[in-house]
Order: sequence, then structure tokens, then C-alpha cells
Amino acid sequence: MRVLFLVWSSYPSDRIYADPSVFYRCFHPAEALRRRGMHTSVMHFSTVDPEELSDYDRIIFFRPQFSDKFLELHSTARQLGLPCVASYDDLFFDIEMLRQSNFRGLAVNQHKILASRPYNYAQAMYFFDRFISSTDPLADRIRAALGAAEVHVQYNAVSDEMLYLARMCTETIDREPLRLGYFAGGASHAPDLMAIAPYIAPALAEAGAEFFCVETVEVPDVIAKACKVTTTRRMSYAEMIRAYATCCVTIAPLHMNPFTISKSGIKYLEASLVGAATVATPIPDIMRIADDRLIPVETEEGWYDGVRQALAMPHGEAITRHQQERIRERFSTSVEAERLVKFLETVGS
Repeated sequence: MRVLFLVWSSYPSDRIYADPSVFYRCFHPAEALRRRGMHTSVMHFSTVDPEELSDYDRIIFFRPQFSDKFLELHSTARQLGLPCVASYDDLFFDIEMLRQSNFRGLAVNQHKILASRPYNYAQAMYFFDRFISSTDPLADRIRAALGAAEVHVQYNAVSDEMLYLARMCTETIDREPLRLGYFAGGASHAPDLMAIAPYIAPALAEAGAEFFCVETVEVPDVIAKACKVTTTRRMSYAEMIRAYATCCVTIAPLHMNPFTISKSGIKYLEASLVGAATVATPIPDIMRIADDRLIPVETEEGWYDGVRQALAMPHGEAITRHQQERIRERFSTSVEAERLVKFLETVGS
């Protein structure tokens, strides 16, 4: 089977690998399918000549947006008799749900956001009958929008390469015993950190802990005044795993609403790779993969106790090895690839 992942991303066409969504939703499954003997490609839609589609058996449109180019590619695929699937990892195609996201409250170009989300997503969505979703709640939203839709849930997972890198990092990097890390995916998560800052700051101060943060968000003053703060620039995936390995605890706060309920729990898998405990908002997908190293917090006030509890949890080589083996057996891209192949075979039948 030959599978093409057609990508719509705001990243430059020659840097789509740096887009976290494309990394997890396209490159990871493409590599896992390749290991099973299939031919796969990941390409930015703007670089694809419609004639190239004939080289493939299945086309996966990742986050497709309606445009003349989209119509040309989709129409060509249909003329060639190629099964087409739309893949989503966020609820961008629902206008009401987008209003509940953090985008509206940020000092960003609102016209740019609304020009591409959700109208173009929604218009493209209605060209498909088959879908790939990153979580069960997101699959439910797709079915609610398109009652007859066939939806395969392909969970975010960890690749063999990430597991290998995590093992190398945990064997060679000393963990900071009281370092709490926050690895936000982007500036839209600044309000999430701001909401819990008054509650985690005293917990950090009492424990004499350090707050480690990637510079995708600003550190609230209440945290900066309470404890040692270390920030770092945006990192590559390899650098990110190394940074995770220095933390004993990570946090994954979200403002719970129908938009965030559809999000992935990948942040806990990233932390588990290096044996770190995590305090998190209990969105459904993170609870799907949770074990006793995850502390769910349902209220803002609960973050104080959650962080205190996590900072007191044990760490060590045996715990890390157990977490890595658990991920390999249950949450690896190899496991997800086997399920994806069955779905793609059904799509082509």
C-alpha cells in the first residue's frame, strides 16, 4: 500500500516536520507504516502536483482547508479512484467550539485566525465521508456534524526513536530533584498557566522547587516571585526530551470546555518517557492513558495539593524503565500503525 499524507500547515513547506501536529499525526504514522513495508510520503499540499497523486493508493488529507488548490487535489484523487480520508487533531471545524478556545483572548491577529478557522476547515470537511481523529471525543464531534461519517480514532503515540532517545537521556542526564516543568505547545496556553499560577506558586515556594518553562508562554509574576525560574527557547523534539529528563514533575493545565475535551493527552506520554510524574487537567484522552504517576486536578484550587503531592512522589531508574516499557507495549506508533492499516484496507475495499 502506498499512502500520501497531504498536510495543511502554517509552517513553511520545507519545515512542516517542526509543526508538532504534523510530527505526531503524519510523520509518526508514516514512519510506522514504512516499517511495515509500505511506501509513505508526507508533503505540504502547496508543493504537490495533482499528477503525483497517481503514485499512491490512499490519500490522507491532514487538517484540509477549502481553497482552489484543495478542490484541484481532491477532484483529481476522486477521478483517479483514490480513497480519501480527512484527518483532524483539533476541533477547528466547529465555530461555537472555537469560541471556547483561548485564541479569542490572545493579542494575535484575529482576522488571520477567523479567515482560516473554522470556515475553511468546515467547508473542506464536507467533501469527506471517512475521517481519522486523534481522540474519542473529537470522533464524537465529527459524527455529530456528519451523522453517516466513518471515523477511525488514531491516538497520538510514541515512536521507537523517541523511546530510544528517552532511554539515552535518562541514562546520561541527572534529574533535578525539585524541578517542575511546563512544556506548553504554544502561546494559546498562556491563560491556562495564568489560571493556576496563584495555586502552584505557594506549593513551589514551600518545597523549594524550581519552575522550568519553555518560552512559548510568559511566566506569571506570582510564580517568578515565589521560586527559582528557568526558561528556555523553543526546542527541537530531541532537545525537548532531554529537557523533560531533567524534570521530576510536569504540569498539563487546560481550561476544561468542549474544545479542550477533544484534545490529546500526549503531554503525559512525553513526561512518562522519562519517568516524570504529571499533574494535569483530566481531559478524557489523558485519563485514557493515566496510571498512578498522573495526578488529575479538577479545580483551580486543587493545583496546590496536586503539585505538592507530585513533588513528593518517588523517582528512580526502576520507575522510569517501567514507564518506558508500558509505553512501548500499549502506546507506541507500532500499536497504532496496526490499527491504521486495518482501517485503510477497509477504506479501499
